[in-house]
Amino acid sequence: MSNWIKWCKGLARKREVMVMACETGMSPREVAGTLMEIWEWADDNTEDGNVASVTSALLGVTLGVTPEFIEAFKMSTWLIESSDGIEFPNYMRHNAQTAKNRLLAAERQKRKRDKGNGKSNDENVTPPLPDLIGSDLTGSKKKGKKGNTPPIQDPQFETFWQGVPNKLGKGKARAAWAKAIKTTPPETILAGLPKYQEYERRRMSDEGYRPLHPTTWINGERWEDELESRPGPRLPGASEPAMSQCELCRKPYPMGGDPVCDCRMCPCCKRLREARFFDGGHDDCEICRNPRGA
Repeated sequence: MSNWIKWCKGLARKREVMVMACETGMSPREVAGTLMEIWEWADDNTEDGNVASVTSALLGVTLGVTPEFIEAFKMSTWLIESSDGIEFPNYMRHNAQTAKNRLLAAERQKRKRDKGNGKSNDENVTPPLPDLIGSDLTGSKKKGKKGNTPPIQDPQFETFWQGVPNKLGKGKARAAWAKAIKTTPPETILAGLPKYQEYERRRMSDEGYRPLHPTTWINGERWEDELESRPGPRLPGASEPAMSQCELCRKPYPMGGDPVCDCRMCPCCKRLREARFFDGGHDDCEICRNPRGA
């Protein structure tokens, strides 16, 4: 018997304690605290874990523990009751004086090894209050605004920034870029930059146009957008696109795009004709005079 007993780290998370908590409606911490009170009583009343002539019910009354807790305690096999009394299994391993002596010896050996390695408890001592002023919880001095380190320049981000059509919010865009390149190669984002430029080019003539911020474009992974091919207003400084024209009405349209007129190809003579020859009641081609589709 002594004035202290060993506490097992993680006791409140052990499976037996969790089961006892479910059986009694107590929290795991309440169960662990009650167990420590019982083991304190055992430390005062037994040297080998056996307590003769004491029943589990008497133990509960003595310590003010409910019968439900005592039953759950016995179900955990940490308390055994017989006709001779009660027994605390593995008591000699954890609570006997020899077990305590082993624990103390292990602590002394650890301190001795730490001292031989140049370690001391001074490393774990909290610094005086004046030393904590102006520092964070790690003990490192906080930097004022003048001591802030300037952001590291990312050449690939600078390349991206030079190409964005709306240079708004560079700081937020840099932060969004740093987050995006953790999962997406920078080359992929840069390859999608023409889509950003084309998207803004098309929207510039819209009423109520509001520019798309680079941060929003990055956070939305807009480099994955699939834009429809259609003409739109040119961005300042952009070159004039190559143009073609309809062979019949001579209306111009961008090279590689769809004609903007209503002319169609006659299915029989393969000549361009205006749409009214097909949709206005003219069933015969004026060139070949054959019924349409013949």
